[in-house]
Amino acid sequence: MSEETTRMDLARRYRPSTLEGYIGNEKVARSVKEAFNVEDSFAYPRKLFIAGETGCGKTTMARILVRKYMCENPHHGEACGECEMCHRTEHYVRTGDYSDIDDVVEVDVGSTSGIQQIKQVAEQFNDMPVISNYKVFIFDEFQAASDKAQDALLKALEDAPDYVVVMFCTTDRHMVKPTIIGRCNLDLTIRRPNIDALLGLLVGICRAEGVKYETTALRDLCIYSNFIIRQTLQNLEAVLTTHPESGATKKAVEDVFDVVSEEDILKVFRCLLSGDMTTYMATVSRITEKGNIQLFLRLCETILMRGVLISNNITTVEGISSTEIENYGRIFKKFSMRDLVMLTDGFRSIRRGSDYTVFLDMVSLMYKLQESRSEVETPKADSGTSATQPGIPSTGKGKSKSPKVIDVNNSIINEAKVSEAITESREVEKQRLSNEAVVGLTENLTADDIF
Repeated sequence: MSEETTRMDLARRYRPSTLEGYIGNEKVARSVKEAFNVEDSFAYPRKLFIAGETGCGKTTMARILVRKYMCENPHHGEACGECEMCHRTEHYVRTGDYSDIDDVVEVDVGSTSGIQQIKQVAEQFNDMPVISNYKVFIFDEFQAASDKAQDALLKALEDAPDYVVVMFCTTDRHMVKPTIIGRCNLDLTIRRPNIDALLGLLVGICRAEGVKYETTALRDLCIYSNFIIRQTLQNLEAVLTTHPESGATKKAVEDVFDVVSEEDILKVFRCLLSGDMTTYMATVSRITEKGNIQLFLRLCETILMRGVLISNNITTVEGISSTEIENYGRIFKKFSMRDLVMLTDGFRSIRRGSDYTVFLDMVSLMYKLQESRSEVETPKADSGTSATQPGIPSTGKGKSKSPKVIDVNNSIINEAKVSEAITESREVEKQRLSNEAVVGLTENLTADDIF
């Protein structure tokens, strides 16, 4: 790989300029095509609302749509790709530079949230287009606009001339007044791509750039970057820049980032399934020592939510790939609904706690799970019969066995003492079973949970 290539901004260079290259949002792309599939370009939607989390591609989508409005020879909503304006807007999509496109205005609302600034921009609604049929305004990070600023803009929208196109991009639709969203005749929600789509993009980039790569390393990068396209490409570039000779190998990725891989997370769930405390504690200890604790917990929750859906044969949800269905199914279909309910509540509780207690909290979760299973499978001991403490194996014949001692990364952990320390926090939900529990889990899922 050449020095020039290592300096290249991959996120910009491989930013799509058409819907065909816009990965992971096929339903959104279809909605856009339907909305613009008209012979008369003056029938295009004038007010658009684009929501999605940071880095998922909202601004890119807005710029792709600008190409449709600016094209001199559109055909049923498709930019011709050949006219002067198409060439200008292609450069604009990739770089964000619209200095030579007089009819496009981008506003970073995060830095201009005040009512006066918004009013100044709204006054430009009355300016006639200079070189096209439309004048397009993009309000990025619109959730930052104050209530008064939104009210002022709402008034301007109502009085806007027909040639004005307004796009609102936001990471939080709940921060935008419903009256504004209600004025929009195209409402889009952008999601992160699933791992198959994002992995395919990375493989294509590596091949185009002529660099070496390992598929497992690229997969780790996707997970580490939380499936955010822009962040993933930036992280790929960091790896290629620091390791120009070896390329994107697993060793190179681990050298640049403390990666928590999907396999690490799945190993945690395999141990929870089998009750293998020794491997479980060693794996959790190693992951938490890396320092990416919140990423680890978020990934655990994400994979668990996918597992809940897959275990109940819900496999048509956007963002769940065929690979995930196969891999996750092998694990999560073996958990009972009781187990899945407990794990869901457990991980959410752990994430709300302190990073310093995650290891012990994870140990506690394992003990709770095993205790719950024991309560289901083993009847309570009759009066006068000695019962063993949950989590401590019985030796039989009334004799007690010395508590097992586990060496994890040179840390001596006494099972009995750990069990004693976490007894007070044991809360087992005993009746949340079967379909009722599934409904309770899936009804409250957000896009963040699943994707």
